[in-house]
Amino acid sequence: MSFSEDGQRYSAWFLMPKSKEDLFKRAHAHQSVAQWTHGLMGRSPDHVASYLVGMCMQPELFEGKNGVWLSHLKNYLDYIKKRDLFVCYLVLSPHSSRPPARPEKEYPSLRVVAEDSEGITVHGVKTLGTAAVFSDEALVGCMMPLGAGQENEAVTFAVPIATAGIKVFVRKSYEAQAQNKVDSYFSSQFDESDAVMTFDHVRIPWERVFTYKNLEVTRDMYYKTPAHIMGNHQANWRFLTKFKLINGIAYESAKLGGLLSLPPIQQTLGTLAAAEAAIEGLISSQIHNFETLPSGYVHINRRYMYATLSWCANNYYQIAEDVRTLLGSGPFLLPADASILNDGETGSMFDLCWDSPGADARLRYKFVRLAWDFLGSEFASRQTQYERFYGGPPHVMSLYNFLQCPWQEREASINTILESMESVESTEKEEMHHE
Repeated sequence: MSFSEDGQRYSAWFLMPKSKEDLFKRAHAHQSVAQWTHGLMGRSPDHVASYLVGMCMQPELFEGKNGVWLSHLKNYLDYIKKRDLFVCYLVLSPHSSRPPARPEKEYPSLRVVAEDSEGITVHGVKTLGTAAVFSDEALVGCMMPLGAGQENEAVTFAVPIATAGIKVFVRKSYEAQAQNKVDSYFSSQFDESDAVMTFDHVRIPWERVFTYKNLEVTRDMYYKTPAHIMGNHQANWRFLTKFKLINGIAYESAKLGGLLSLPPIQQTLGTLAAAEAAIEGLISSQIHNFETLPSGYVHINRRYMYATLSWCANNYYQIAEDVRTLLGSGPFLLPADASILNDGETGSMFDLCWDSPGADARLRYKFVRLAWDFLGSEFASRQTQYERFYGGPPHVMSLYNFLQCPWQEREASINTILESMESVESTEKEEMHHE
């Protein structure tokens, strides 16, 4: 979970990898964090930290560029590493700000409105601050492309969440609505929350500004460094942990219902098990087939990472649906809450009438509540939507994989066959001529 540097120990997600062993150390840390949260917290402390590490691994992107300060970025990474800070990010503009012309009202996207010798002043809105309410700091930037005339939006900086002028607008808390750990085991503990952040003329000192009015680098720092792939490698491990728990729910549901011997149930469980094994193999292969940078650092295989990311986004809904099907009507046959278990008369009646072939009534109650909280509650619906759009809308996920595929190799194999067919055709014509 940690590594040693200059006589000090730091969280492993701050390690800038130079070997396969370093990548495995980072992976072990990602797995450990995911296991603590059952894969339900996508923006855990190791996520944005991995982005910042990835940015600093490819310094040539920043060198010699106007409005870019790699030294500021490195100093900031060192700052959060030594203090083990939790950083979230807000790297998208609100939907209402994306049309280029808004003459009828103020342009809401965050932008620079002033600068002086001490820093810049920013004003506007940024999204989507998942886990912002738990974070110490926020990395604010632009993952979406910007065009000419949007230079004032092309800014990347870091800021403490508690800075004057910042407001965090948080969606409804599922944790606050949860009844208790028996009826709402996951939603009562693992709701990472989502937020929109507004900046009302917030001052940012220059040493915390990483890019300024540079349209190209402001976006490229995510995609032309290992930032995006290192951050999403963490996401892959997190998903795998979640998938394993879902498969555990599927198996236990069939077992408690006395259904494990039925071929259709075995088929469903076998299909889920095969998918889990395939995803684990694909994630592990990202490390075994690592890539090396000119700087001497290494990072995971980007093509395998994007393939994993796309598969997870496109299949989570069906996985959850298949396991919900195994639950049948069970979630709707339970009493309103666990208080019934503490009442002598109703508790005894429940114990008598609600057992199942594989469990007594109270164990069945806890399991079904746990399963439904994970797969069928409002908290679960957010998880499904979150996974679907984790790396962006479906066409963007497909675009990542389109760009990473070695299409020239694929085309070359077809051309080789076509050329061989031409030679066969020539030979046949020659033979006919001789006849």
